[in-house]
Order: sequence, then structure tokens, then C-alpha cells
Amino acid sequence: MTKETMLDIIDKHNAVLALIATETTGLHTAPSVLLLQPQLISKMKALSFVLTRGARQTGIDAKCNIQSGEITMHGDIIAGE
Repeated sequence: MTKETMLDIIDKHNAVLALIATETTGLHTAPSVLLLQPQLISKMKALSFVLTRGARQTGIDAKCNIQSGEITMHGDIIAGE
């Protein structure tokens, strides 16, 4: 997998996490969404660790926030190809 592909996947992953956070904090959230929130967040956090490991294998200095599941990249991401 190329670095650009991994960066695209991480960006989309972070966008989904932001969407979950937005949907579950609103006043008009359906009860069914609130009931599924813990399971969904747990799965997304597990995916965060897998993606972080994959990013490091492709040469990206990635870090995973344990609480939010958000993945951040540090340093010169694309250099060295």
C-alpha cells in the first residue's frame, strides 16, 4: 500500500469519527443511535490501532489518540519515497 492511499484511509477514518461524535452529541439523536454508540466507538477505536500500525509499516509517523480514536501524523509524511 502506498503512503498516499494510507493517508486517504486515515483521513476518511478520522472523518467518520468526527461524524459519530457530532451525531451522538446532538439534542435530536435517535435512541437507537445512542444504544449503538458504545459498540460503534469501540470498533472504530480498534480500527484506529490497526490503521496506526499499518501507517507505521508504510513509513508514516502516526499516533493514535486512545480516548477519541483519532489518528494524527507527524513529521514529513511523504518524504523518502
